[in-house]
Amino acid sequence: MTQKTPWTATIAPIGERGATGQTIATDCAVTVHDGAPLIGTSGVPIGRVETAAIIDGHLVVTGTLDPGQELPTALPTFDVSEHPTDVVEEGPGAEAVTFHDMAIRAVRTDFTPVWPDPQIRFVRAWCVHVVGPDDLIPMPDRATAERAADRFNDW
Repeated sequence: MTQKTPWTATIAPIGERGATGQTIATDCAVTVHDGAPLIGTSGVPIGRVETAAIIDGHLVVTGTLDPGQELPTALPTFDVSEHPTDVVEEGPGAEAVTFHDMAIRAVRTDFTPVWPDPQIRFVRAWCVHVVGPDDLIPMPDRATAERAADRFNDW
């Protein structure tokens, strides 16, 4: 069996408008397309996106790297469904949209993120251990891992 390397990326703040006019609503339902790739800086897939969730005010995704690939040093950003099911247009000339429902098609490292948020980054240093078939869940930092573990234990 080939061991896969897990990764986590914080890719966007929730409730803040980005440079392209996009805002992710605090109640946004986020899913991941089957087979959604992690795209390296060269534009070639280097891994897979497996989960997406809103954690502590940020959109966080997890996945695995393909064998022999390294985690990029570039900042992560993402592509969403071409036709989100619930987009609310705002402002003059519909210059801004708020996503209430979206599906992640890819996580990319070959574009610049549209939010200037210091939390946007890849990490592999922390995880939450949940006994079961998918027992390691990567987290972006220790504080987030502790909050996620506390929420899981409370549940």
